Amino acid sequence: MTHITIMLDAATEARLRLAAEIHDRRVEDLAELAIAEAGHAYFADRPQEDPARNMGVLHPLLFAEAL
Repeated sequence: MTHITIMLDAATEARLRLAAEIHDRRVEDLAELAIAEAGHAYFADRPQEDPARNMGVLHPLLFAEAL
């Protein structure tokens, strides 16, 4: 698994902190989900180019209501 370091502006940090508290998650969990969803969305209209198209796995941190 790849590890990255990102810089957040104050507004994004405040939003993620509150959302993490509401959902009883870590801020890092929400950031991981956002990155995973961005990758999925990028390839949504070009599935044949998606390197993960046959993996058939969901992100392990998905909220229960998303399943």
